[in-house]
Amino acid sequence: MVSKAEIVPIVIAIILLGIVLGLRDLGRIPVFILFAAIVVAANIAAKEVMAYILDAGLSINFWHFQRYGFRRHEHMEKPFPIGIVAPIITALVTFGYVVWSAVLQYDVYALKSRVSKRFGPYKFSEMTDFHVGLIGAAGIIVNLFIALIAYVIGFEELALINLYYAFFNLIPISNLDGTRIFFGNMILWFALAIVTVIAILASWIIV
Repeated sequence: MVSKAEIVPIVIAIILLGIVLGLRDLGRIPVFILFAAIVVAANIAAKEVMAYILDAGLSINFWHFQRYGFRRHEHMEKPFPIGIVAPIITALVTFGYVVWSAVLQYDVYALKSRVSKRFGPYKFSEMTDFHVGLIGAAGIIVNLFIALIAYVIGFEELALINLYYAFFNLIPISNLDGTRIFFGNMILWFALAIVTVIAILASWIIV
């Protein structure tokens, strides 16, 4: 379940995405905020369900980075919320044609119920990279599924926003979903990346 502390970054992320997506059509910003809410909420809900299945807890926050080097002193005093800055910069530089959609990151921790199970698939109580990657993949898969449904029923914009959200989050840098999925299961990452890119290219051709 989403905690009270997580609601603030999630709401800000939704509003931010809605605004930058609507820069080229200011009158439709409320519509884009609604679309952003559907995209982000679906992604987080899927991760929550997968985390629940794996007896794990999920923590959602802004995508940020703090360490810029490998030495101990090479880090900022406070994390830099790049998830807030990147969408604004890309939207302004490209006049709204490209919007960096990866704004949130997630952390995973094992619940007591998982730690107490030391047999079968739980003989290792800690969360492995594979499990963490599965949680991120669940969010991407749901976004791709919603994109397909949205396109079929005639909501092309919602479909595209889902595809771009999946694409940017699949980029394996920093603490984005793509990094967790890539190091958890490279084959799964490549499969999701190929499907996402093909879907985006197909949307360009069709449009």
